[in-house]
Amino acid sequence: MGRIHRYGQKRDPVVIVNLVAGETREGRVLTALLEKLEAIRKQLSSDKVFDVVGRLFENMPLKDYFEQAATEDGAREAIKALDRRMTPERAAAIAERERDLYGVSEVGERLPEINAAMERERFRRMLPGYVRRFVETGAPLLDLRVEGDAGGVFELVPQRRRAADELREAMDMYPEELWGRLTVHRPQHDEDAIWMHPGEAVFERFRGNLLARHRAEARRGAIFVDPHAEAPYLFHLARVSVRRRDGNRSRTVETRLIGLRQSGDGAISACALEHILLLRGAERIAPGSVPLAHAALGLRDGAEQWLRHTVHGMVAEHRARIRDTLPERRRWVTAGYHHRTADLMQARRRASAEARGDDPRRLTELDMVKEQQGRL
Repeated sequence: MGRIHRYGQKRDPVVIVNLVAGETREGRVLTALLEKLEAIRKQLSSDKVFDVVGRLFENMPLKDYFEQAATEDGAREAIKALDRRMTPERAAAIAERERDLYGVSEVGERLPEINAAMERERFRRMLPGYVRRFVETGAPLLDLRVEGDAGGVFELVPQRRRAADELREAMDMYPEELWGRLTVHRPQHDEDAIWMHPGEAVFERFRGNLLARHRAEARRGAIFVDPHAEAPYLFHLARVSVRRRDGNRSRTVETRLIGLRQSGDGAISACALEHILLLRGAERIAPGSVPLAHAALGLRDGAEQWLRHTVHGMVAEHRARIRDTLPERRRWVTAGYHHRTADLMQARRRASAEARGDDPRRLTELDMVKEQQGRL
């Protein structure tokens, strides 16, 4: 509840309702608890009380208070005990102690991450439309025909002998009755249809076959018609990645598809990827009739330099993000060592107490704990 409030959410409000049978003894205890929590929240002017409520009941679980309320006297005593235990000063002290141990972890600090997740969710909603267009456009290039409703359930029917054999291999992981039931939308149940999407076996086989057969043509480029263009231009599509090296190993931390628009004089500007979906294929136009096509290879070097500059900016963003989290990560590491130190001290006391009988096995355990403390 408190974390939701700290989002600063302005729309789609989240409402949590507690229903309490207030005339029962247990209900009176729960009512006293909720009223106390609200009073502390108002006094501290913070929702932190909801984050530390569990620590307020250490060594005395809430369940015990309800069991105590089995009698009328017990209910009165439970309410008094709640009053003594739940004070603003105690809640503030626990919150301060946890902030020292774990650092500040406000939702606001995670807003960039949350916004990125929302953007991914927006893309997932748009994804079925992209997949549908890809399948409808690519199927004829693989000698396949979309039969049925491409926006609902459809089948990929071969237009020549054995054209669908490789797709059938990918479908082997599904029941045979689903082979003729494909969809670009997530089905309600897995047994309804095969959901074609990036990462799914049938879609990846379809995409792989299309790339293998037409990669050369795609890399060679094509001429399109843009009804809004005032002069010819080049559209470059590039995939750029940022990798993080750790010794001899490396891992990809970000990959982007970037569209560039480049005019005949070499001027470059970023262009939305969706722009290419708005263009029409130019039929019966000879490449020789477009002078800019002859200059494309030479102009491509300028686009590559532009991309390198963009990638350096992406790298700088990741470095800055890592540097910004360094103090918090140091606090976490320090807190981890403190916890491990406390665990080993407790284990050493226990091992020392059990080793008083000169049991060799217990002495060995004590030596192991001492060695771990030394290494720590």
